Amino acid sequence: MLGAFSNTSKLTRFILRRERVTIGLWLAILLLVACISAVLETQPHEEIIQGLIARQNPIRVAIQGPVYGLEYSSAGNLFASQMLLFKMVAVAVMNIFMVIRHTRGDEEKGRYEVMLSLPVGRLAMLQATMIIAICVNVVVAATQGLILWILGISGIDIAGALTYGAVLGASGLLFAALAAFFAQLTHSSRDATNYIFIFLLIAYLVRAIGDTSNEILDLVSPLGLIMRAEVFAQNYLWPVFIVLVLALFVSGLAYLLNARRDIEQRTEQVLSGAVSKTKHLAGYVLIAFIASVLIPFLTTLGLWVVGFFMMDNPISFSIMLLAIIVYIPALWVVLGLTVFIVGRFPKAAILCWAYYAYIFVVSFFGDLLRLPEWAMRLSPIYFIPRLPLEEVNNITLLALTFVAGVLTLSGFIFYRRRDIKT
Repeated sequence: MLGAFSNTSKLTRFILRRERVTIGLWLAILLLVACISAVLETQPHEEIIQGLIARQNPIRVAIQGPVYGLEYSSAGNLFASQMLLFKMVAVAVMNIFMVIRHTRGDEEKGRYEVMLSLPVGRLAMLQATMIIAICVNVVVAATQGLILWILGISGIDIAGALTYGAVLGASGLLFAALAAFFAQLTHSSRDATNYIFIFLLIAYLVRAIGDTSNEILDLVSPLGLIMRAEVFAQNYLWPVFIVLVLALFVSGLAYLLNARRDIEQRTEQVLSGAVSKTKHLAGYVLIAFIASVLIPFLTTLGLWVVGFFMMDNPISFSIMLLAIIVYIPALWVVLGLTVFIVGRFPKAAILCWAYYAYIFVVSFFGDLLRLPEWAMRLSPIYFIPRLPLEEVNNITLLALTFVAGVLTLSGFIFYRRRDIKT
């Protein structure tokens, strides 16, 4: 059995060299967001109380998670209620891409078969990937907790800060394990990615329903379960331990499936066969654009259902849907830019994540940071009206759609022309 893990250490160092820039960028972005958001939550006590009361609105609870520690009314409580769930999702996404890229993704590119032809154990690649995932999530947990404590903000104590970091690290490990599991069940990295993101979306929606109507559902969703840690309030660790046990169990299933299934021969590249470069890219882009429409619709439907049962005068479905779908042209611009960068500057594809982080910071903290208007305009979200307070400008939305189309088409043209390096 030990032979199945032979040369794991060499593969671990190999993956770390490949991922060092991506991992470093993710960690830097997560730290930057933590620092900015924590500092901005430093407000007078009366404003913190008002912020926590406002967060108890059922719609906001469905989107951002429950509010714990209202009796404490500290900056830590407000910070956790605003950011913890979003950060958990971000860490989950980081782990999903990292694990699938080095499991099913490497199989598709023929790297896995090349590795198995060398004195490398059958489970060594999966083992090396999970070791990297464990190390990255431990670093996330430690750095996120310590930076919050070092900032010295009133209401953010060492116990709460470390619990905050532990929640992020544990949830990241669970989704790393789930990504490894789905990678063994599917025939391509695209299918594995689709299934794990569907699972993440379902977990988010189940948590939203549980937080607003049936608390039992919180225990079904991993996102709802680990939120029971009540960070900066009670700082319970039992949800963290349960999630870690779940991660260990799912990882075991992934190892078992990896050991028993047949490794498909993929040394002949997909692009050298009957599938053209354009069709290869189009498959991924089509899914992304469909998701950009489908996910906002499902999100609106979920929020409307919650509001219908929890509010005396619920907002109409049409108003909520319009308020969300106006963001679709901006999403298309981001997707178009991603296609363009992948097609024209493939080695700079990592910059897409930096741009996503920039959009997040500008959208949430641009006004508070008093960023200049030119900096705000670099984000397509800047041009989207805030309904129902602002009116819809159809010309602006059409312009964003046109820009998205040009970027996407240009990306396809460059992608078809360039050589695909394996």
